[in-house]
Amino acid sequence: MEDLELLYKRENGDYLRYDSSVINKYIYMENISSKLRVFKIVTLVIAFLIILTKGMFDITSIEQTRYPKETICLLLVVAVIINYNISYYIHRFAYGYVSKSKRYIFIYGKLKPLNKILFIIIPDFLFALEYKMYIRKSHSICALENCHNLCSRDSNGEGICLSSWDSIKVDTKYFVLFSNWLNVIVASITIIITLIFIGINNWLVLLMFFVLSFRVFSRFVEIVIAFYKDVVVVEDKLFNTNDGNNPIYIHRWKNTLTLKSGRISLAIHSLLEVLMLFSAVYYYIYIFNILNSEGEILNLVGGEDIGIKYIHFVLYSIPVTGLNVSYGNLPNIIWNTTHIIQLLLSLILIILSLSSYIGMDNKISQRDKDLYLEVKKRSLYNASWGE
Repeated sequence: MEDLELLYKRENGDYLRYDSSVINKYIYMENISSKLRVFKIVTLVIAFLIILTKGMFDITSIEQTRYPKETICLLLVVAVIINYNISYYIHRFAYGYVSKSKRYIFIYGKLKPLNKILFIIIPDFLFALEYKMYIRKSHSICALENCHNLCSRDSNGEGICLSSWDSIKVDTKYFVLFSNWLNVIVASITIIITLIFIGINNWLVLLMFFVLSFRVFSRFVEIVIAFYKDVVVVEDKLFNTNDGNNPIYIHRWKNTLTLKSGRISLAIHSLLEVLMLFSAVYYYIYIFNILNSEGEILNLVGGEDIGIKYIHFVLYSIPVTGLNVSYGNLPNIIWNTTHIIQLLLSLILIILSLSSYIGMDNKISQRDKDLYLEVKKRSLYNASWGE
């Protein structure tokens, strides 16, 4: 913290406070987030209500339908394409909310062969990485008129000036936030669609199961890497000051303005997403009778006496996700693999991330305090005038 304050004090007075353009951008992003928050809550409420209605009826597993191999292969290809596009539009919309004036169109055809394969397998992580990199590239030239490229620049290979990092931190914060919320919205919609087609067995439902499977794996990779890096990996920056002497080293540098409470919120939203997605996966494993072991599933999820309902899979998923509790396994690699992935996500999000975030130092620099105070004052002023 002292190093950061020293860095900004070394600059002229303009950099002791955030530029007004950064403050205006922050307020604008807060207004956008309030609208997206409403949509997120609405989809969650609809998903919750449909679970309490259609999710309370008995369901039965369906005899396995023998689809031709050609049909299975076609459905898998279509599922991969659908999952790729879901990931693409989630991150494109998130970036669009953040940088309306900076258009960026991702072109798959320009990727190298290996990257093309990786974007198919784990699109969520790579799209998040791609757009974060573009946010930094779009700020490589200082936007402040009074800067004249004289402010400090990091010497980690990017050469981004100090004032531009303010904008990058705001943009990255809301890009991550919007991506997180959009993933929760997609998970809610997944539950809604699943329960609309509950008890039905045809190629369309099988396609939904394939899409969900690819989605779960892609999100698994992104969540594990993102939260692991945020908690464990310590980044640093070395800034060359404008006088050319005594560069300043910043330990535990963060590329976003997300505070302690914001990081906890991101982890909780991801836990909610995991809970919903895996309850749907367990349901599809049961409904298609993939295990050929209906009785064992009934015993495991607690539906052996009263008949199994979708709510049983939700209740089974809650302690696994929220408490990192395992109820044992079944003699089947599909169920056990799904269960292990969910436990690993729970481990990362609860034991590693949430526990670290709760124990974080809540102190912020005076410069950041001034930013949040100014944002609050302007927001209250705009609200009082109905703007």
